[in-house]
Amino acid sequence: MTEDLTGSKVTATQPVAVLSGTVFAPCRPMGEQQRGTGDYVVEMIPPVDTWGKEFVTVPLKKHTGDDLFRIVAARENTQVDVTNENSRTLNAGEFWEIDVPSDEYRHVSSSEPVLLVQYSKSGSADRTDTDPFMMVIPSVAQFESEYTFSTVDLVRGPSGSTHHINLVISSADKAGLRLDGQRLPSDAVWHDVPGTRYAATHLDVSSGTHTVHHLSPIATVGLFSYGFVSPESYGYPGGLRLARIAALCSTTAPVPADRVDNDCDGRVDEELLNGIDDDGDGLIDEDLARSNCADSRDQYRTCLQNRDQYRTCLQNRDQYRTCLQNRCRNLRP
Repeated sequence: MTEDLTGSKVTATQPVAVLSGTVFAPCRPMGEQQRGTGDYVVEMIPPVDTWGKEFVTVPLKKHTGDDLFRIVAARENTQVDVTNENSRTLNAGEFWEIDVPSDEYRHVSSSEPVLLVQYSKSGSADRTDTDPFMMVIPSVAQFESEYTFSTVDLVRGPSGSTHHINLVISSADKAGLRLDGQRLPSDAVWHDVPGTRYAATHLDVSSGTHTVHHLSPIATVGLFSYGFVSPESYGYPGGLRLARIAALCSTTAPVPADRVDNDCDGRVDEELLNGIDDDGDGLIDEDLARSNCADSRDQYRTCLQNRDQYRTCLQNRDQYRTCLQNRCRNLRP
């Protein structure tokens, strides 16, 4: 089959998984001849109810000949805005393919939920030791605050393989990021994403398993893991929430870290239990991340060591009782 099935609608009476891809793709723009090294590219497609309205694109390390992106709409009259591009309106099942220069960081926003996918091109497109892969880009609303991820062993010349991650985070939260428990390397170069509060960076990582987390449970980060050796590659989002932020919503009582949009604002678990409007929407403690003091002895020590968090736990008797109920009662510094 040679037809492009992008935009196809799949429904089922019971839960199913949908994977999309092709057995061999050089991943060049549609208007170009599809030639050069290619790969089997595939991704599991998230349910439409989990698609988002705001994204950040980050170029892939090593590439110099641009990165491909496709934006797929699920609903009629979806207006899509992309940095340095003219706006477009897509109907359900339509898609927009964009070839983004390798030195540009873009902001994508839409009036209705969309799916964004990034493609690594054939290494022959820019004479680099890279190859094609397909990678779903989660919306910023689906970012997590912690990840455990692993590199992929590449069969062709494993000793020459390179492994990389792209990180996206609010500029104000960069200092709290940790890679394998340590601060990010001092030579990490951050790039501001035009028109947004976000910044992004590339990092090289060694082969094996790694962790990325933020000291605050409400400071979320996008992580994308990928690697190359000629002529092989891999790429995948390091993790993502699958909250139903695009589904019909009704307000619910907040439960810490329930991954539910309790206040129907298109975001999930964005508040601390501290009597403060952390997300600036005029509501307080309405959609909670994990409890401030609760989940491990190390987190409780951190709470005590940090003056602001300490005040959060102890500023009044009711909040202290709540903290105790969230398993702090059995923890000792």
